[in-house]
Amino acid sequence: MVSVFMGFAQTPQTINGIPFELVYNNHNDSIQRNVIELYRGQDKILTHTTYHAEGDCSSENLELGTYDIKDNQIIFYSYWASGDRMGKNTFPFGLRKQIYTVDKRGVVSLAQAQIYMVTGKQVQELLTQQSLSADEQKHLKDYIRRIEKDYSATFVTGKERKILEQDVRFTLKEAIEENTKDWEEVFRFYHN
Repeated sequence: MVSVFMGFAQTPQTINGIPFELVYNNHNDSIQRNVIELYRGQDKILTHTTYHAEGDCSSENLELGTYDIKDNQIIFYSYWASGDRMGKNTFPFGLRKQIYTVDKRGVVSLAQAQIYMVTGKQVQELLTQQSLSADEQKHLKDYIRRIEKDYSATFVTGKERKILEQDVRFTLKEAIEENTKDWEEVFRFYHN
């Protein structure tokens, strides 16, 4: 599929005394996708999705993201949600926070990343059950390992998950409200 370039903007940034450029790209294949790319000189260092939506008249999958620069850190936030009129496509639901540091030489390194991701009803049930059989424990551990590998982040539950959710929802509050404001009327969706 051919990607149609919709536009871009560049913003110079200084992180830990090192000059970088943030490039905002909007693409439209069969879905709308907006990303920011972090460059140092001509080298692309990181890419982060700020908006990605796909669906049809009865369902929608949504990814929202933003960033914050503090001292020698660039922090990326991500939020995933799905809605469906029939209640069949209410996953994934997820939250992620990634903290990258920039050293004095301009080297960008992932310092910490946390994620909470639910990709289906069975996983949701496993994450909320108090006691699990040996097979269920194995399935959940395998699922968590896969998510951690796929997203290069530590899977969090319990109190850590609540803190992550508060942080991501607070940071992306306006974007979440704007992009899901009619979901309660139109879709059934994951609210935990």
